[in-house]
Amino acid sequence: MKMNRYLGCRSQSSAQFLSGDQEPWAFRGGLAGEFQRLLPIDGANDLFYQPPPSMPTSKIYSIRPYFPKDEPSVYKICREIYNEGLGGVPFSEQEPDLIGDRLVGGFLTLSPDYGFVLEDEEGICGYALGTVDVKPFVKKCKMSWIPSMQEKYNKPDSEKDLSEAEKMMLSFHEEEEVLPESFLSNFPSLIKVDIQAKVTDPSVAKSMMGCLLSSLKANGSHGAFCEVRQMDKRMLDFYSKLGCFEVAKMEGFPKDVIIMGRSL
Repeated sequence: MKMNRYLGCRSQSSAQFLSGDQEPWAFRGGLAGEFQRLLPIDGANDLFYQPPPSMPTSKIYSIRPYFPKDEPSVYKICREIYNEGLGGVPFSEQEPDLIGDRLVGGFLTLSPDYGFVLEDEEGICGYALGTVDVKPFVKKCKMSWIPSMQEKYNKPDSEKDLSEAEKMMLSFHEEEEVLPESFLSNFPSLIKVDIQAKVTDPSVAKSMMGCLLSSLKANGSHGAFCEVRQMDKRMLDFYSKLGCFEVAKMEGFPKDVIIMGRSL
């Protein structure tokens, strides 16, 4: 009894706490459900459902905010995953930063507050990047990021029979396709998520996505979309398994790029 008084507990409150309502299977999910409802994406049940991995594992992963010192690791993973998606097509090694500059550099430079990295005992093995509203983000890219890339990478002399690296360099000197306003009004946030193939636990990807989407929704977003190359089967499968990412049909948009969006 003295112990109860010291802890500020009385018989009535003690019985209420020990009644079982705090268990996950209790009303509305109990304590676990209450924690989920604290998140901005409390209705994203597909991300909260995390089945155990097919193979038992003792690996420990941590998700934390992105810091500028992480840029080389993020660039390295971006380059590795892009090369995997090429299916054996050689990519120039003369410009080691080209892939990272094209696919993630703008996020890291202009929208670092919405970046997260995944770590295991060996270091960074994945990242999740995003921007709340892609329209002002694109304007910033055109004002600062793209000009710096045009200085760094010369425009190819010819636009025929280009290598993959030359196509990527040329993209810095061409006007990008713009998504229709009807789409961006529903899905204003652009995201980019990559995780190394060695990470086989599906719950890790869902947790990463949950962190990114929570930060976007907390800052006013109500929908997000991603761009995936049609030939990149692994990333298409990755987003499909996350659930609630639907393919959007875009007329006039490059056929080799698939747009997938979800509401928040």
